[in-house]
This record gives sequence, structure tokens and C-alpha cells, in this order.
Amino acid sequence: NAEGVKIDGYLEMLDNQRIQLGTGDDLHIYTDGSDSLIKHNGDGALRIYSGNAESIKCTEAGATHVFHNGSEKITTSATGATLTGTLTITALPTSDPSAAGALWNDSGTVKVSAG
Repeated sequence: NAEGVKIDGYLEMLDNQRIQLGTGDDLHIYTDGSDSLIKHNGDGALRIYSGNAESIKCTEAGATHVFHNGSEKITTSATGATLTGTLTITALPTSDPSAAGALWNDSGTVKVSAG
């Protein structure tokens, strides 16, 4: 009909069967039997919203942006990631784990193990 398709119940699809959206099949949603996948093939970004606020944005260039209440908190790039705000780490070991680069808590001071 002119309003689209309405399903009163659920749509069941087998493994590796895809829902494809967009003129150029820009968006695919499917399961391969092990993993559930959302694949963006189009121009622009893949954006995920919770309510009216953007939660995650994945760009064509590979960057990922994570938001909290509309405010960007984590951004990835080719060289790493940037965190905006406070990072809280819980359950760190309280003695040097002796693994190079591992974090540990020395009486309230976060230290990096030399290995």
C-alpha cells in the first residue's frame, strides 16, 4: 500500500539472509549464524540513536565517535583514541603485574608496569 508494509508479529529470516535498505543497498542487517552484523556500504556515516540522542557514529574514514547524552566522549583515529571527560578504572591489581604496559594501583596512584 502507499504507507508501506506492516507486519503484525515478527519477520523470521534464516542465517545469511539479509535485510538490505537504500537505493544502492547502503545498509545490510543480518546474522551469519555466529555473529549479528550491521554493515554500512553507503556514503556518509552509520549513526545509532537512543531516543533522540546520537549514541554512536561510524564514519567512512574509519573513525568511531561515542556520545553520552549528545556529548562526544570517545573518538577513535588511525593513531589511537581520545577520551573527553573522566576515566574511572576499577579492579586494578595492587601490585606490579610485571607485564610491560599493564596498569596497576600503587596506594591510589595509577602506574604503568615496565615489564
